[in-house]
Amino acid sequence: PVGNNIIPLILDNLLGSFTALCINASWALGSLCDRLGPNMSHAPQLVQRLQRLLMKDHDSQLLRNVAIVLSRIAQYFPQVVSAALPEVCAYWLVPLAQVKFGGERDRAHTSALLVLRGNLPVALQQLPRICSLLHSWGDTPMPPPIRQAARDLLISLKQSPDFTTRWNAVPADDQLF
Repeated sequence: PVGNNIIPLILDNLLGSFTALCINASWALGSLCDRLGPNMSHAPQLVQRLQRLLMKDHDSQLLRNVAIVLSRIAQYFPQVVSAALPEVCAYWLVPLAQVKFGGERDRAHTSALLVLRGNLPVALQQLPRICSLLHSWGDTPMPPPIRQAARDLLISLKQSPDFTTRWNAVPADDQLF
């Protein structure tokens, strides 16, 4: 498809020196992810490039956009994102917790929780960040699919012998989600 042909051009602009251009490129990638869905042919390359962006100190809007794009890729290619979790997870969850707009936050958080459930060793290491992500909902009611995904992930994590040690490392405020 035409969308797959434009992805390399957008990828080149993602690492540009102009923040506004990078933000627009990340937004375009997010739109293409939705348009192409499982027909996207560049998922591994996208995840690698997004991973590099997340691991650098960038504009907070760019980091949120990149985290959202990674979540969209996770919807269609969870195995690709799961394979990158050991390196990218900590950098992915922090900007995801800052996504505040309705449907986008719902999709991004659900995708992240489902991918994390598929990689429990990484999820256990990132338990404080997962709790921070869930705590970011504050007083806003968490939609049932996200609540269920969070519940399923935490139940799975509780099976680990290291869970109590990791849970005790979570700040008390974040344990209250």
